[in-house]
Amino acid sequence: MNELSQLTEINFPKTLDQVFTKQKLLSGFVIFLASMLFLSLVGLIWMGVKGPLVFSFDESGRAIDPMKNMQVENQIKMALKTYVDSRYNWDSQSIDVKIRDAKNFIQTKNEKVFDKSMNDLQKFAKEKSVSQKIYLESVHLDLKSHVALLVGDRVTSIQGLKAAGNLRLTLEFEEGRRTILNPWGIYISKEKEQ
Repeated sequence: MNELSQLTEINFPKTLDQVFTKQKLLSGFVIFLASMLFLSLVGLIWMGVKGPLVFSFDESGRAIDPMKNMQVENQIKMALKTYVDSRYNWDSQSIDVKIRDAKNFIQTKNEKVFDKSMNDLQKFAKEKSVSQKIYLESVHLDLKSHVALLVGDRVTSIQGLKAAGNLRLTLEFEEGRRTILNPWGIYISKEKEQ
């Protein structure tokens, strides 16, 4: 019996040492997990506050210029068609509203020139009871030079007399601030009819 108590006394410090070692290991593991949780929360908050970062890649994994993306091209076409609809489809009663809508696609630095040219058109349309409607056939974009060629037909009515003709419209556009009235952020910088 004396031998058994002697073995227990000898093993007690080893057991106590093992318990403290396990406790240190567990407390170290808890500290590690707590720090990982803290870093994860900080990262999650940072990602939630920061806006999304979008990367585009082609099939081979090379980065794509966002302007070459088909969805972007369709969005630009939609913006240009909306501008053309406001700028070129009107009658003598709706021309003021339509031109005001078209002005949403003109940047502030070009507004004076736009207003001057549109004032003459509005005055003429109201005096002579003019209406205009265009029917677009195609929209060709050159995304590198930011130029669009729109081809279609124009029907103009002056005091009830109608005339139809071809329309070739070249629009130079640039990207700008997106607004509620211009959600695409596409602005017309130059316009030329041929």
